[in-house]
Amino acid sequence: HTSAHYRYEHIPADRFYASAQERIAASSGAALRTGVDVHGVHDLGGSHRIRTSSGDVVAETIVDARSSSPRRVSSGLLQHFRGWEVTTAAPVFDPETVTLMDFDVVQDDGAVHFLYVLPFSPTRALVESTVLSPDLLPEAEYEARIEEYVARRFGTRIQEIGYVEAGAIPMTTDAMPPDARGPRAGTAGGAVKASSGYAFHAILRTTAELATRLLAGTASGSVAARSRLDAWMDGVFLSFLQHNPERGAEVFLRLFRSVDSDTIVRFMMEVPTTTDRLQFVTAMPKTPFMREALRSSVA
Repeated sequence: HTSAHYRYEHIPADRFYASAQERIAASSGAALRTGVDVHGVHDLGGSHRIRTSSGDVVAETIVDARSSSPRRVSSGLLQHFRGWEVTTAAPVFDPETVTLMDFDVVQDDGAVHFLYVLPFSPTRALVESTVLSPDLLPEAEYEARIEEYVARRFGTRIQEIGYVEAGAIPMTTDAMPPDARGPRAGTAGGAVKASSGYAFHAILRTTAELATRLLAGTASGSVAARSRLDAWMDGVFLSFLQHNPERGAEVFLRLFRSVDSDTIVRFMMEVPTTTDRLQFVTAMPKTPFMREALRSSVA
């Protein structure tokens, strides 16, 4: 796939973080405290006292972006992954092409497995083993899959490992319960797209809107990242994956073959048009998805 309207972008986390810190440091109305434990929050009647390991903070409104541990998700799937920035012995990568999902790998029972490849040069790329399943794997398992994949898919060996990234994203449409002390943000505010794990654009949009509301004094709750219809569609898709994990690769491939690139991008960024939604519905196998739609509606 290619697109004339959208670019696939890689934003290094350390640079993004440094940029944010610089803007906070330049502001007279903001302060950043890192490495601080929150021990408790007490209602003072109109404001709140936050007890921390570096002293107390009093605030009228609290925006909580702390999400629960993915290991404690009671239902649904996790998107869990581990990736290596690798340098290879031979120039095997195409820096103009990102591999979002390569399903031509071993598929575990009750799970969907794929490899992701983001090339930076012919010899350097981020290679990531990603699994959709209820349970995490040992770190060594992801790493063995990366090594095997580079050797089999590209016919070369890994010479050097740079940075390592890992994570576990809850693939659920269930938001954390509302907090009377203030709105939630980020993962806790439901900004992660349940069916894909994408969150960056939605977090930028929802936090910008939340900031506007805070300045206007109208931040009474979290900002919705998506419509109820899109959340329901995500729920149907996830229900299908939970009950038919062996068909996960088939459905993703069917989707990418049937739907144009720009539609996929808008859907992942959570700004789909009505036509985009219809394309997605048309691309899915009808009988099993009608069954999951009924199951989700009843639930």
